[in-house]
Amino acid sequence: MHELPRDEWVVIFYKQTGVIRLCPTLDFAKHTVTSPHMFNIIYKSPRDFHQRHDHHALENFWRMVHKNATWRVPKTATGSLDSYEETPPDLGTEEFCRRLWQFMQDVGDRLAKATVRGDQGKDHHEIKLGLINDLVESGEIKSKYNKQAGILLRALLDNGKQFLLEEEIKKMILGLVVSRELKTKQEPWVVWQYYRPQFIKDGYVLRGKAPRKLRKE
Repeated sequence: MHELPRDEWVVIFYKQTGVIRLCPTLDFAKHTVTSPHMFNIIYKSPRDFHQRHDHHALENFWRMVHKNATWRVPKTATGSLDSYEETPPDLGTEEFCRRLWQFMQDVGDRLAKATVRGDQGKDHHEIKLGLINDLVESGEIKSKYNKQAGILLRALLDNGKQFLLEEEIKKMILGLVVSRELKTKQEPWVVWQYYRPQFIKDGYVLRGKAPRKLRKE
């Protein structure tokens, strides 16, 4: 898929923080998000904002974007905050969405480099998807693990990838926290580090390098 024009990059918008990631293609955005549970934070155009949210929510998004940009505009941003007031503009919803889209295009963090990195020598986690699926379908997951651990295993299963780098797992867990599926007062990565030894012991997760064929891709 060809890269989109600069003012049409796909938006990944974290509603709880106002953070914006801009991706050159839809496939790139889906890979960046990692978990299908988070596809609802991907916006392909101003129309997506119009269809998914009411005007009040859109005005709140504007304030959050402005607040976040006041704190830090990413180095990769192609615009500045100078053109945008903190108070949302008084516009009809359709026009407001176009203006909000442009705001995000100007101050968002452009992910110009692919998130798929060379895997040679990287530490992979091999996910035993079949075993996890059996655990879920039998209902045994509820008696064997607590709610947090169950959420992590189900997320790994829904992700569908047999091999994951630590960075990919971090993104997945952060996504669970952002979407409030996983509730914790700890750093998201700490939750994984807590349960990982048990997952490994039980045979649902293995650590090691990816197979040679995968490393060449």
